[in-house]
Amino acid sequence: MRYARAVAVTAGLFAFAVSAAAAQQDEQRAPQQFSATMTGSNEVPGPGDSDGSGMAMVTVDRAKSQVCYEITTSNLSQATAAHIHRGEAGVAGPPVVTLKTPTSGQSKDCAQVDEDVAEDIVEHPGEFYVNVHTADHTSGAIRGQLQAAGGMMHDMGGMKQHPTDTMRHDTTTMPHDTIMRHDTTSTGGRTP
Repeated sequence: MRYARAVAVTAGLFAFAVSAAAAQQDEQRAPQQFSATMTGSNEVPGPGDSDGSGMAMVTVDRAKSQVCYEITTSNLSQATAAHIHRGEAGVAGPPVVTLKTPTSGQSKDCAQVDEDVAEDIVEHPGEFYVNVHTADHTSGAIRGQLQAAGGMMHDMGGMKQHPTDTMRHDTTTMPHDTIMRHDTTSTGGRTP
């Protein structure tokens, strides 16, 4: 009887461990969010557009081999292209994801990518950057390195977002229809 009980307990613990490991693996494969603050001074080779700036919000879904993004730019002449490039800060690298050009100062879409590219971006976001090109700056007008969303100060349409605040994404519609909402719980209910 004791042997049967020990076997049952061991089997139960094993089943629990397997399900916990599977849940952890699913969580690690969940879509990951990144951001990039783009400026002309970040462009390599420079010079970029000294007046231009922008923000990119990027969601990488490894399970779907998909990159969804929203780009906003300001003080740029007509944008002609946008990409995610492989390259650390200070290094110009090859494009790995072609993005919809923010011709009116904004663009939002999703792009299919190689599974390896999605994996690399999630595992090493600082080795990738977003940039926007213009006719005056064909090598790139503005650029920003990817980093985990919430790791820097953002200006999201006049709302300042700080790392101590919580950035939540509501993706209940489509992945590229991400809505940013400010959570004021860490600031006692007031907007910073």
